[in-house]
Amino acid sequence: MIKVITFDLDNTLWDGNAVIVRAEQALLEWLKKNSRYLSDAISNQMIVAARDIALQNQPELIHQVTEWRRQGLRQLLQTSGHHHAEAIELADDALTVFLSERQTMSPYPESEVVLKKLKPRFILGSLTNGNADLSQTALDQYFDFSFSAESIGFRKPHPEIFEAVLSHNQCQADEVMHVGDHPKEDVLAAKQVGFKTVWANLTNQTWPHDETFDYQITNLLDLLNIIES
Repeated sequence: MIKVITFDLDNTLWDGNAVIVRAEQALLEWLKKNSRYLSDAISNQMIVAARDIALQNQPELIHQVTEWRRQGLRQLLQTSGHHHAEAIELADDALTVFLSERQTMSPYPESEVVLKKLKPRFILGSLTNGNADLSQTALDQYFDFSFSAESIGFRKPHPEIFEAVLSHNQCQADEVMHVGDHPKEDVLAAKQVGFKTVWANLTNQTWPHDETFDYQITNLLDLLNIIES
């Protein structure tokens, strides 16, 4: 019997791609205005390249997405000409701009409908690799716990973040169902730990692996049918 249902956040309960695009655009505009060395030539590709260098130097950043972005920004600002202390200050300010826009999530209309129906019957949790702040959404009221890669110290598909669910709720793996959009980081990773898995295929993608999911939904409302069946 399922006792706990966990959800991924970005691209499962809201359009995470749109949120990130908007936040990155706000970041670019801020850097253009506030860095005397970065011009209109700055691009997301340059920011990503700087993050790649930061990750090469500090591989542990893969589990800490906010700090990873911060270190990438420092790398970019220093190589563009800012001295160390100035790069640190500017990177912190730029990250604040990014995170402010990052938290303006608009959940899918179905998300609250589904969570409201599930809340009286199940323990609900969220598992995310990102830095979305669930407390800044209307959905927070439905969740009993929220784990992130940053809070656990490991990002999906590492089993640690899923095993934290078992420890926190004192339950067995076959009593947990995980719902997420990413085939590897959500579905296969949760299945490896022993969870029931629901692939939230909300954009009509093709399943890319041989090993498969337990259930597939193309609309979050479909999850209610799975629960009832």
